[in-house]
Amino acid sequence: MPRTCVDGLRDRSATLPGLWQDASVGDELQDLDAPAARRHALRRLAEVRGFIGDFQVPHRDIELVTTDGVRLDATVLHGPDRTDTPAVVLAHGFAAHRRKPSYAYLADTLSRVAHVLTLDLRGHGRSGGTSTLGHDEAYDIAAAVRWLRGEGHDRVVAVGVSMGGTSVAHAVGAGHAGVDAAVLVSAPGWLHDEPRTVPMAQLHAWWTVAWRRRLMQAATRARVVAPADWTRPPHPVDSVAQLDVPLLVVHGQDDPYFPVSEAEAIAASAPQGVLWLEPPGFGHAEDGFTPGFALALGRAVQIVADEQRFPRRDEIVPSGRGRVGLAGRGDVVPAEGDGEVPRVGAPGRGAMGPEVGG
Repeated sequence: MPRTCVDGLRDRSATLPGLWQDASVGDELQDLDAPAARRHALRRLAEVRGFIGDFQVPHRDIELVTTDGVRLDATVLHGPDRTDTPAVVLAHGFAAHRRKPSYAYLADTLSRVAHVLTLDLRGHGRSGGTSTLGHDEAYDIAAAVRWLRGEGHDRVVAVGVSMGGTSVAHAVGAGHAGVDAAVLVSAPGWLHDEPRTVPMAQLHAWWTVAWRRRLMQAATRARVVAPADWTRPPHPVDSVAQLDVPLLVVHGQDDPYFPVSEAEAIAASAPQGVLWLEPPGFGHAEDGFTPGFALALGRAVQIVADEQRFPRRDEIVPSGRGRVGLAGRGDVVPAEGDGEVPRVGAPGRGAMGPEVGG
């Protein structure tokens, strides 16, 4: 039986062949790099159900238990063996999971500069419980942060994507998770009673009709609270208003779920908010996890850990193949080896078309 305790550890160590040493990865990369139209529906469904995707660097699986008793599956990817290496908590969006190719790729890339704890939020992946769409997930973020603190990490950055962004905002705003910085990617500013965009209206229709909700849960394996039992999380724009640590807000200019104005409002509300508006093509959440973005985010994590501030997007510039640097400086985030950084995550669309996010 695995050893478990509150925020305890279940050690299921695993080491995979490196990306750049496994010849079989080439075809996988080529397939995942394809536009959504070429990634057929079965492929996308296989990703969201967990049949495809995993980490490509050494890692170990752990088990957390939240203060409200939910067991969570998580993975730790160890970063550089230095005393000043920061740690990152990575929280996925709705109907995703930590091993989904794009999220696994982002975790792999961030582990070049940080220790990464990436988890399946409640109701998703291999974790227990039921998704509350960002409310009780604050306890999940808190459990991950406590585990990292217990391992001696004194600089922790929480990164939340879409629904994971709502969860991070709630966790840090309510004081559930004491972090040194936070990143919200493709997060909503407000949780509206009536959806304001077509994709959110479609998702809302699936959630609010019982038979559709059951079908969605069967397809995605995401267990979601019924609308009648749902407690709305605080609006992220309100959660960050009193935040006393740096906040980075990342949003695609062509995000189909949440308009840019909501990201602008979050960044403006936070005392130390910085906004990155990503160009058209970034889309929503995992759609934008390209090698360039992943490396830029890693560089931002380094800077906030060292300088207690997030850089502007135009401060981070390409610096040769597979590297990004800070404008006006010579320091870079190195790629693995001398070649261009390979891509594991899918940049085009998420596992159910655009990422089912919220």
